[in-house]
Amino acid sequence: MRQITYRGIKTNNLKNLNINIIPNSLTCICGCSGSGKSSLAFDTIHAISKSEINSLVNDDYENFNYVVDFYDNILFSVALKQLNFNINPKSSILSYFHLSNELNLLVSSLSKQYTKNAISLSPKNICPRCLGNGFTKEIDINKIIDINIKLKDNPFIPWLNSYKDFYTQILNSYINDIGINANLKFHELSKTAQYDLLYKTSINKYKIIYKIGTKTRVKTDFYKGIMLCNAIDISEQYIKHVVCEKCKGTRLNQSINDIKIFNYSLQDILLSSFNDLSKIFKSFSIKNTNYTLKKLDAFVTECIKLGLGHLNFSRSIPTLSGGELQRLRIAKIFIANINNIMIVLDEPTSSLHPDEIQNLVKEIQKLKHNNTIVAVEHNKELISKSDYAFYIGLKSGKEGGNLISKKEYDLSQYFELKKVNFKVSDSQNIKLQNLSFLNFKGELVINHNRLIGISSKSGVGKTSLLRNILPMHLNSYQYISQKPIKANINSTIGTYSGIFDDIKKLFALTSCDKDYFCKNKNIICKNCNGNGKVLVLEKYKNKFYDICSYCNGSGFDKKFLKFKVFGMNINEIVNLNIEKLKYFNFSEKINKKILLLDELGLSHLCLNRSILNISGGEQQRLKLFKSLSDNNSKIFGLDEPTKGLGDKDILKIISLLYKSIKNENKTFIVAEHNPLFLSYCNDIIEMKRDSNVVKIIFNSSIEKIKNCKESEISKFILT
Repeated sequence: MRQITYRGIKTNNLKNLNINIIPNSLTCICGCSGSGKSSLAFDTIHAISKSEINSLVNDDYENFNYVVDFYDNILFSVALKQLNFNINPKSSILSYFHLSNELNLLVSSLSKQYTKNAISLSPKNICPRCLGNGFTKEIDINKIIDINIKLKDNPFIPWLNSYKDFYTQILNSYINDIGINANLKFHELSKTAQYDLLYKTSINKYKIIYKIGTKTRVKTDFYKGIMLCNAIDISEQYIKHVVCEKCKGTRLNQSINDIKIFNYSLQDILLSSFNDLSKIFKSFSIKNTNYTLKKLDAFVTECIKLGLGHLNFSRSIPTLSGGELQRLRIAKIFIANINNIMIVLDEPTSSLHPDEIQNLVKEIQKLKHNNTIVAVEHNKELISKSDYAFYIGLKSGKEGGNLISKKEYDLSQYFELKKVNFKVSDSQNIKLQNLSFLNFKGELVINHNRLIGISSKSGVGKTSLLRNILPMHLNSYQYISQKPIKANINSTIGTYSGIFDDIKKLFALTSCDKDYFCKNKNIICKNCNGNGKVLVLEKYKNKFYDICSYCNGSGFDKKFLKFKVFGMNINEIVNLNIEKLKYFNFSEKINKKILLLDELGLSHLCLNRSILNISGGEQQRLKLFKSLSDNNSKIFGLDEPTKGLGDKDILKIISLLYKSIKNENKTFIVAEHNPLFLSYCNDIIEMKRDSNVVKIIFNSSIEKIKNCKESEISKFILT
């Protein structure tokens, strides 16, 4: 058998690696975060295949950054990364995976009501209410109220704009009129008073003399509750998307939704979960052996095996996690019957309950019969079932990139952490309420000043609980999502963390002209505007850059680089990783931030590392850094903070959370699948889907979970 060969790999931090991959095998690439796993799997192995294919079929130049001495016998490669950059609301599972043609054929062959291209989102087919988006926009009450502000100071955040003076005065006039205490905070009001402020219009008009900037204006008007405003007139950051009442999320008009196939409407087919749709398709099969039906049924069946049974054909692609989208792509590969390719996977087991991982492993093993699988992975279950495993390490960043043994890697992951059981300072009962897309049942208890883990299988509602329900009940609460940080080409670890500005102030102390360091125009390279690279070619939608010859890629003006702190200029400092910066005595403020980044497992990153070039897990830990640096919040909802981490880094994060609970009385409510993380929690909240209802099956201290017969996670908890 001819091996796939790579020799002398020096991409990014990789240290002259020699790799052989056996066709029709499963090879796992393992190692700690930042060690070089993605550099090997995606930036080298996949990039080489893509480069060779592009040179044959594509006229456009694409710059690849791999460095390798020799390669041979490569295969056509498909990379399935855990990234979801799709922001098109009209993009659904049905359209994204080109399954609408199959469904059209199925409907045309089995329904007398069929009209041509019924499933397409053409102007004549779309829902007139949502215009084919599947949702409508509403003001999100959880985002518009600052619960720490008194009524007299105007707690409604969208009104804190240039018209703040007007809104504050008319609010106080209305409050005085209806007899509400202006010194109270919004959450201290009765439900009736809250409703009056949000949804009512005043009986009287008020003459308001107000200022905009330096100008004084006069306006006589009624008070109108903020929830009566048109959502279009409110900033997008205060808006939520609600499933369209008319089409229920199908995006299609009523005549299309009502098309019937064997007593099921097209709306039923589009909105039924894959778990339920599989049963519907099987009832169709009894009456018709249609090729397109078999193809759709095969996709649905594969999705169920991969832990995606909770999804439906109308599910919007932008709402999917990276893990869900990757597994959907795996399902599509199965039904496409593509063979003899290399499939490169990005932690396919992440975002899965331990019970669901076993099915995924079986499906991946089936894929390798006709294909070659390379997976970046931490999960021991998948690694143990692989044919070959490469370990990269020992450390991250510049100190990683070496091939090491499994024994060396296992030893490097040792981190001693004693479980801490914090006393409950206060408890809060929260009555669960149904969301437009999820039916919750019962109530839960949140114990403050504890580490609380939320466990369930995929799609049961962990994220919805953190994002939609808890903010309505918990004061000083902050949710940290898995969504990417909003960043541009100049966004770096240094700028996002604020450390870059702090270091600039140190440089300002080296000169009499302090203002010189405050203005970015003085310190950045004029030729590249601080990017470190210049645009050399723009063809179609692609842009190609080259290193700026004026600053040699640093992005800094040469005059600025003459100034030094600790014998180094600014460019030398931002190119050091966090691990090395720990040993510099900058200032108490900077040192505290650097230590926090280190404790979050980000010590391998440099301050000039672009936000756009770090993993989703690294981005989430950066957001956690930002939140922990802000002392305004006391309760945090974290969504899978261990994604992309090995055992040592997981334990380091737990250690940091313990420290925050002990020293700052914080509370962490964490949606997680990782049994190691859950085993160190004080309390566990476990949810389970029962038909269309989500119920709480366990809500207590972790010591009691072994006695819960319904629990699906207890057998994985380490005791």
